[in-house]
Amino acid sequence: MPRAAARLGLGLTGDFVRLEVPEQDEDEDHDPDLLWIKPAWAGTVESPIITHRTPSIGTLRPGVFRPLARDDGGEDAPVDELEPDLSFSEPIRLEGREVVIDEDRLLDNSPVVVCVGEELDAEGVEAARSLAEAVGGSLGATRGAVRAGHAPAQLEVSVLKRSMSPLLLVALGVREEEDLDAMRAARRVVTVHPDADASAHTRADLAVVAEPDELVGAALERLQSASDGRT
Repeated sequence: MPRAAARLGLGLTGDFVRLEVPEQDEDEDHDPDLLWIKPAWAGTVESPIITHRTPSIGTLRPGVFRPLARDDGGEDAPVDELEPDLSFSEPIRLEGREVVIDEDRLLDNSPVVVCVGEELDAEGVEAARSLAEAVGGSLGATRGAVRAGHAPAQLEVSVLKRSMSPLLLVALGVREEEDLDAMRAARRVVTVHPDADASAHTRADLAVVAEPDELVGAALERLQSASDGRT
């Protein structure tokens, strides 16, 4: 169903429990909108999702409706047979394969996440990636960082995309506390931002007021010294 909706350029309402059609005003000259009702806030309320385009597509929550009894006495339903043309003049070849995220660095399996914000540049993101690898963790990104093109969508950590509870979260260049909502269950949170008044600092167990690139550089140097046996 999601693929069908994407192919048609439509939205899809998932996990709905019933349908409603509001009463149409006399001044309106178009068909009334279809309301898809679905649970929200852990089932404490029901929210209507309004569909303005047709066809409307949704997936039903299992067990909501009792299925109708099977009727074998009716007429056979009409069936249209389609014979697609599968002949192609040019062969399709795989030109290459790109691995964006190594399997052993998947966010969902990582106890340590280094999350970058949209204020970091490409060089800062690469330094954050090096820090994550040095501590055996994974790189994550806020929604703003992904939209800015600093990180691929697979790395996004947000309320709408992915929630996490790592043992340690290091937020680099994340200003707004809302960007950390999806990681509120992290065991320990370290924020690094040069603005002492950045609201993200209020979520931290350790708030560091500093430029992220300077701290990352110092941390990498310290980790390298430790691996070399130096103090």
